[in-house]
Amino acid sequence: MNDRTARLALLLALAPLLAGLFYVGGAVVAGFRSSDDVRGASFVATLTLCLGTVWIWRRYVRWDLVRVSSTAGLTLLALGQVLLWYPVFPVSDCVSDDLLRCGQSSTLAGLWCVGCALTWWWSVLAERRRPVPSAAPSGGLIMSPNTARAALGMALLPLLPGVFFLVAVPLEDLTPLTAPHSLFVAYEACALVAVGAWLRIWRRRVAWTPLARRRTSWLAIALAVAPMSVYVPDADTWLLSPAISTIADAVRDTLPLFALAAWFGGTALAWRTGRTSAEPSELAQVTCPQCSYSLVGLREVRCPECGWSSTVDDIVGRALANALD
Repeated sequence: MNDRTARLALLLALAPLLAGLFYVGGAVVAGFRSSDDVRGASFVATLTLCLGTVWIWRRYVRWDLVRVSSTAGLTLLALGQVLLWYPVFPVSDCVSDDLLRCGQSSTLAGLWCVGCALTWWWSVLAERRRPVPSAAPSGGLIMSPNTARAALGMALLPLLPGVFFLVAVPLEDLTPLTAPHSLFVAYEACALVAVGAWLRIWRRRVAWTPLARRRTSWLAIALAVAPMSVYVPDADTWLLSPAISTIADAVRDTLPLFALAAWFGGTALAWRTGRTSAEPSELAQVTCPQCSYSLVGLREVRCPECGWSSTVDDIVGRALANALD
């Protein structure tokens, strides 16, 4: 496991950590202040997400003035919502109000992850053909395109629950729609975000063979159809045993979640190339990052086509990052 993959694993570990801190943080705040437990829990979870993500990727970011100021501004925006704790829509009861505010906090946390990833690695994600320093001046490390995309994709972990509550709560509280209609619309909104964002992130890194297109289409259709399970009546109307009815209701209520897992896992399997390591010929394909002219066989690290120049370690680092990702 290389260092970038290990840091992705650390980033994934933040998900259960934040869930635990949300619960414990709320209890701690309630114990000291006897109020605002949900608000305190959201603040602790948001702050941990921001600090933890920055700490994990700090050596893979070229910390110039733009990136520092952008990261600070996004962090203030995410934490400011928790500090103000004002709902974007007025709702009628306390439970809906808490769900809406938590949805806002989760959505902004996801947008913080998206904004930081785009700010930190935009040139890598966009694969621009121009000379971009591959590492920070103070001993930074090289970020590869696939790792940057995976880190960007993990922003969906806090973003999707936030979208669900931001759609479901106002629909049920402020419109004539009630459950299951509001739940159906909320699940469909999450499905649209998941499919659109996932395809947007990985579309340039996928070999779109006819088989890959068919599998992706079927997975997207399954994800879009799964929310219709909310219209299935309770299983106790089917004259089943109590145990079977309980299981059937549980499957019905969680079917959209299983479809979402199938979308992410299924696309990962459908899009993989099947290679376990880079071929020697791939490592030899060294091109100019500005004009894509082949640099193989040259005696100096200077592009004869456009004049771009660099160092040997930078060229080798770029080739390894792209080939071994």
